[in-house]
Amino acid sequence: MAKNRLTCLQKRMLREPDLREKIDTMIDEYVRKGYARKLSKKEISEGQNKSWYLPIFPVQNPNKPNKLRIVWDAAAKVQGVSLNSFLLKGPDQLTSLISVIYKFRENLVAICGDIQEMFHQIHIREEDQNFQRFLWSSKADVSPDVYVMTVMTFGATCSPCCAQEAQSLYEDEIADLAANRPIEKSSPIYSLCPYLDDNFILLANGRINFSTGVDDNTKRPTILPRTHRITFLIIMDFHRRYNHQNHETVVNELRQRFFIPRMRALFRSVRLSCQECKNNSVQPQVPIMAQLPPARLASFSRPFSFVGVDYFGPMKVNVHRRSEKRWGVLFTCLTTRAIHIEIAYTLSSDSCIVAMRNFIARRGTPQEFFSDNGTNFVGAERELREALQTLNKERLMVAFTSTTTFIPPGSPHMGGSWERLVRSIKTILYKIMPTRNPSDELLRGMLLEVENIVNSRPLTYIPLDNESDEALTPNHFLLGSSSGIKPIAVFDDSAIVVKKNWHASQQYADHFWRRWIGEYLPTLTRRTKWFQPVKTIEVGDIVLLVDPDSPRNCWAKGKVIQTKPSKDGQARSAFIHTQNGVYERPVLKLAVLDVLNKQL
Repeated sequence: MAKNRLTCLQKRMLREPDLREKIDTMIDEYVRKGYARKLSKKEISEGQNKSWYLPIFPVQNPNKPNKLRIVWDAAAKVQGVSLNSFLLKGPDQLTSLISVIYKFRENLVAICGDIQEMFHQIHIREEDQNFQRFLWSSKADVSPDVYVMTVMTFGATCSPCCAQEAQSLYEDEIADLAANRPIEKSSPIYSLCPYLDDNFILLANGRINFSTGVDDNTKRPTILPRTHRITFLIIMDFHRRYNHQNHETVVNELRQRFFIPRMRALFRSVRLSCQECKNNSVQPQVPIMAQLPPARLASFSRPFSFVGVDYFGPMKVNVHRRSEKRWGVLFTCLTTRAIHIEIAYTLSSDSCIVAMRNFIARRGTPQEFFSDNGTNFVGAERELREALQTLNKERLMVAFTSTTTFIPPGSPHMGGSWERLVRSIKTILYKIMPTRNPSDELLRGMLLEVENIVNSRPLTYIPLDNESDEALTPNHFLLGSSSGIKPIAVFDDSAIVVKKNWHASQQYADHFWRRWIGEYLPTLTRRTKWFQPVKTIEVGDIVLLVDPDSPRNCWAKGKVIQTKPSKDGQARSAFIHTQNGVYERPVLKLAVLDVLNKQL
C-alpha cells in the first residue's frame, strides 16, 4: 500500500518538478535534524516482523503558498486496520476559542506564540520507531529507500495530545530557561537549580555529578509536576511493573529517575485509583443492622408460634454391634428463645418431615417456620407443597398450617437466633457425653437433659423489681418456673377452684410476658455492630461473591440482577448472575466493584 501510494506521488512529481524539489529538500532536512533516519539493509531485515509502513503526501495551506508540510498517513488501512487503529487519541486539551478571546480582555497588550515543529519535538522510543517506516525516492526509476521517523508525525492520532502534554509541563519555567533567563524565585522548583537538556527536558542540577557508579538519571533527575497526567501515568506504570506490590520499592525506583513533589502522597493516590488494587482490596459494605422481624417481638403469643429450624451433629450411637449416625434437629422459639430437640435418623427429606411432625405433636403447629437453605429443608418444603396438591388436603392442613421462610444462602447472621443456641447445645452435650458411643435411648435422654438446661438459662441478668427474684427464663413460658418444679397442692376439682386456677394461670402468663417486655425486650434494642447506613446495593452493580473458604482470586464475579429490600428499604440480599448461573447472597457476602470511573 505504501509503495503504491509512493508511485502515485512520483507520477505527480513528474508533472510538478517544484513539488519534487521541495519534498526532497524537506526529507534531507529531516535527516539532518535527526527527525528521520535511513535504515540499512540489516536494520530493515531485523525489524521486519514488527513494523508498519506509512504512506506520505504533501499538503499546502492556501494562505501560506511557500510552506509545504509532509503528512504521514497513519489512517491508511491495510486489510481493514491502520496504525491509528492501535493508538489512543487521548483527551482533548486544546483551549477553547472563547477562552482565548477572553484572554485578550485581561490586559492592554496580547501576546501569542508558537512552538516551531511542535510534533517533531517529541521523540519516539527506538523500539517503536519501526512502526513509523516510510518509503522515499524522488525518481520513479530508482528503488525507494526505507526511512523511519524518530519523532512524532503529522497524521498520528495521538500526536496532538502528546504535544500538549510536553508543552504544559512547567511551561513558565521552560520558557524562561529556553530564553536563558533565570526562573522566578517563587517557582516551586527554584531550589532544584533546574536546566534544560538538549531535548528540552527539565532536569534538576544536583550536587552529586562527580559520584561514580551512579546513573545519570539519579544525578540529574527529571522534574515532573505533581498534578499532571503524565506524572500519573508514569507512576501507574511503575506500580504495574511491580505487580501492584512492594510499594516502598516503587517509591525508591521513582526517586532514582524523577523529582516529583510529595511523591509518596501522590503514589498513594495513584494506588487508590488503580482498578486492580481496588478489586483486590474491596470489602462488602454491610448496611446498618436491620430492624428485628415481627417473629422476634411477638409478645403474648403462644411459645413456638414462630420457630427457627436447624440441624446439628452427627452423633454416633451403638445399634447392636454396629455404629450409626444421628443428627439433632433444633427448633427454637424466636420470641421466648425456648428450644425443642428432636432426633433425625438421616438427612433425607422424609426424616426432616418426621422430626417436624414430632415437634408439632408436642408443641403445637407454628405460624411460621424459619430455616437456612439446607437441601433437606428445601426438599421438605417442596415435598409438602406437592403433597398438598395430591393428598388429603384437610388432613395435611391440620398437620402443617404454617409457612416456611428460607434465609438467603451464606447468611448465618440472619439465623443467629438458632445458630448461637447450636453452640450452647454442643458445649453442654460434649461435657455430659460418655467416652463410648451411647445407645439411641441414652442419646435421647441426654438431649432432653440438654433441652431443659438451655431452657433454664436466664434471658436477663437481674430482675428489675427485686434482686432476690429469679431471672426470667424460657422455662417460665413453658413450665411456669425456671426449673419446672411446682409446689404440691391439694386436688380440688370444684367449679369455683377451677375457675380461680384458670384466672391464676392467665395472670401468671401475663406476668411473665410483662416481665419479658420490661426486662428482655429492651436488651434487643442496642445494635452490636453495623451502626452506620451505607449505599444500597443496586441492580447493575458488578460484585464479587465473598467466600471465606476460598482464596480471594477464586471468588466469583457477577452482576446484580435483582435485590430483596427489607421493610426499611435497604437491600439485604440480592440475586447475582455469574458465568455459572444465578445465586442469591446476602449483601454481607457481596463486595461491590468500583468499575464506573475508568482511567484512560
